[in-house]
Amino acid sequence: MKTHEQIEALEDRIRKGTISDEEILREVHTLLFAFDDADYQEKIRNAHDWANKYFSPSQSDQFGSRDMVRSHLLQELGLAGEEAKELEGG
Repeated sequence: MKTHEQIEALEDRIRKGTISDEEILREVHTLLFAFDDADYQEKIRNAHDWANKYFSPSQSDQFGSRDMVRSHLLQELGLAGEEAKELEGG
């Protein structure tokens, strides 16, 4: 499975709620090293930061709600997926 496909699958599992908090953090962290590209890594780091906020109720509340934070997490993953697809030559 290509990296952009892994990201899409992760996004899908987050949307469906079929993945644990720990799994999300682990998968996002693993994706960080998929490419030696600053733009891609920045997007994955941003997604990791949003994931940490998503799992902390007090931090989620600072950003409006848990759903709002999840939207930001999914947005960053989407951007990382697009970047990954370009890097993979697609």
